[in-house]
Amino acid sequence: MNTILKVILILVLFVALVGGTVYLLSKGYIKSEFSKRLSYRKESELVQDALYSLVKVDCEGVKSEPWYCNETTFTVDSVEPYHEVLYAQGTGKTQDNKEFYWLAAKIKGFWGTIYFEDSDKSLPECDHIKDFPADIFDQKLRYCLYNGQKIDRTEDTTPPETNILYPSEGGLILFRTEDKICLNLVPVDNVSSYNNILTSFAFDDQPMSEFTVVGTRICGDLDNGEHITKYQSKDEAGNLESLQTRSFIVDIRTEAP
Repeated sequence: MNTILKVILILVLFVALVGGTVYLLSKGYIKSEFSKRLSYRKESELVQDALYSLVKVDCEGVKSEPWYCNETTFTVDSVEPYHEVLYAQGTGKTQDNKEFYWLAAKIKGFWGTIYFEDSDKSLPECDHIKDFPADIFDQKLRYCLYNGQKIDRTEDTTPPETNILYPSEGGLILFRTEDKICLNLVPVDNVSSYNNILTSFAFDDQPMSEFTVVGTRICGDLDNGEHITKYQSKDEAGNLESLQTRSFIVDIRTEAP
């Protein structure tokens, strides 16, 4: 009798385990966690490749080699997503035991923003880490030096300024970009880089969009004629730009059949 009960209990536990696994798979939990680990491991390898490539480009055939050219090795400590950008950090060490830390950002599919900092320095220069958010890596980059003064990047009180480069006020848009009408812009800030600035916008009577990283352009489905766009940005510290507007005319001419 006891043997039968044990068998039944084992069967019940097995069914529950299988059922739970199927449920998690259907919800994407196990798949997403596995994909996350797999992708982060892959990103660690990609950022290391980018680091070694940078050293190779900077150091080969150069008379005055940078200090990090002495057979440097790199380790990746962490890779973190922030909005639509991946950031990585780690340490490096030269053959003569000079230690430093590095930062990298993956923008538009490439680990192209890389920064080396001497470990002996107490704080980095604010301009050097502008491309990196203040609150990633357990706020490792919260403080920096600006004109010799220690700055808390999270206590920034200056709002960003969004500059539309094209079109000018009342100007013409004569072509489409990927079947959209696009305005070229650059949000700037005294502390945050444009990759960490969030922008909300709307065309004509449309509702304002969610605050997202828009990069260097905002686009919409617009017909020929007069239009207006409303836009504003906010930085990492939450400083909100006042609502801005830009009027323009769409004049897309099609050839006669």
